[in-house]
Amino acid sequence: MTFSDLASIGSFVSAVAVVISLAYLANQVRQARHHQQAAIRAERATRLATMNTAAEEPSIAEAILKGLRGGADITETQYASSPTSAAPRSTTPRTPIFSTRKAC
Repeated sequence: MTFSDLASIGSFVSAVAVVISLAYLANQVRQARHHQQAAIRAERATRLATMNTAAEEPSIAEAILKGLRGGADITETQYASSPTSAAPRSTTPRTPIFSTRKAC
């Protein structure tokens, strides 16, 4: 067996190793994507459960409804007690989501 034959065998072995490592990397990327999607779903479920639990208290339920309806009379305390108040309160008037007027 000559050095040329050994070099050819080494080249073949390294090509097989590259293919195996690429397959392993693809599997790791797929698993990471699935894990990230599961973490997002779990966080979303936790957030919804927290909001639903908080909405059972009458004062918070009132604050949530006022916020969803775009009520201008919502107090800072009601806004702060709402579970959706992660961002600072805007001073610009909002358009109500639910209209209290009947259509003609």
